[in-house]
Amino acid sequence: MSGSFNVCFFARFEDGTMWVVRIPLEPVVEDSWIKIQSEVATMRYIKLKTTIPIPRVHAYGQSTQLTKSGGSATFMICDFILGQRLQFDKVDNATEERRTRFLDELIDILVQLRRLEFPTAGSLMPNPVDDSEPIVGGFLGMAMNELQRDTGKKKNLVSFSSAEAFMDHQYSILSEYYAVPMANLQQPSIEEHLFVLDSLAEQIPQLLDPQWSNGPFVLSHLDLRCSNIIVDQDLHILAIIDWEFSGTVPLQYFTPPLWITGEGRSGGFLSFQDAILRSFEAVLQAKSATSESCAQLVREWNWNNKPKLMFPIVQILREPDTLARVYRRHLCHRFYEGSLKEVVSDFFAHQKRAKRLKPLVSRRLEASKRYTEYLIDHDLLFIDQDEERREAERVALIKEGMAKLGIGKLTSTSS
Repeated sequence: MSGSFNVCFFARFEDGTMWVVRIPLEPVVEDSWIKIQSEVATMRYIKLKTTIPIPRVHAYGQSTQLTKSGGSATFMICDFILGQRLQFDKVDNATEERRTRFLDELIDILVQLRRLEFPTAGSLMPNPVDDSEPIVGGFLGMAMNELQRDTGKKKNLVSFSSAEAFMDHQYSILSEYYAVPMANLQQPSIEEHLFVLDSLAEQIPQLLDPQWSNGPFVLSHLDLRCSNIIVDQDLHILAIIDWEFSGTVPLQYFTPPLWITGEGRSGGFLSFQDAILRSFEAVLQAKSATSESCAQLVREWNWNNKPKLMFPIVQILREPDTLARVYRRHLCHRFYEGSLKEVVSDFFAHQKRAKRLKPLVSRRLEASKRYTEYLIDHDLLFIDQDEERREAERVALIKEGMAKLGIGKLTSTSS
């Protein structure tokens, strides 16, 4: 079985126990050995410090025995959790009782993560002196992994002692992401991208609360999408999986799952009508009456103040390809009057700040034309180029990684 970042094999023992062997696909995953070490350190720390249900790690390392070529491959062996990946529709259509119980369990997990504070922002790494106390290394973000993959350029992994430095770094990754040529871009799309980037550069510093500038930095999953939550048929949470891009982050970057609050959804969203969001808020408020930890989250996730504006910004920084969609639906009306199209048109027609961006529009338009011609010449151009190009490139990289591992058709293994 293969996913976006790993290929997995399954081992079933005589007593029915199952383990999964996960091998990062190196063309897709940069710094795979560092990533595995970080994920293991994170999972073992969570096992030690919380009751959050996660798979137990049995072994990890690098081996030449996993490939036909004899090349080294990174691996991790952990428990396979019997259950099913959470489906959004199952939560959305659940009875109020079942949905409330699920959200209650999810909030308990978020509360436990909120308690895990660190002096700096980054990714956990094994401590050579004390396994029970991991150190904070450079931040291994998913957005940075995607940027390195797309550009072929390595980025230095760094940790951060202030929220401002962390957010500046995440914004720089976002900005560089949109400097990479894309096919079939038209001038209005380029202007939209540049306008939104300019707007975020202005808004992010204003939204950062100075009281949290130097911490705390909180351990966060950072990819808590539905598919990374394993549940049973009654929506009891059995495990949280795929901690590969987790890290310690500024408090402003520690959010509820953004598919709950709406920013992480691709479809339509009306917050005042949304059953999942309303239930989440109600459960958290109810729990806050008897739990100071939940009351703390209510204060820090103040739905009617600045922190709520950070949710869509965090979504964009985590997944840069959601830039225009999230800004259009969740931010534009908070800062401007009119549609995003109207605001962008006015900005480039009348604002002085637009003057420095106009040459960049021309350069990116020309770069897009050259890139499009290259794709056409090599029969790689898709009609829906933005989504399909990225998907095709991802699939090609996965196949390349599987080929390097000597994998053809994937089958389960047993022992």
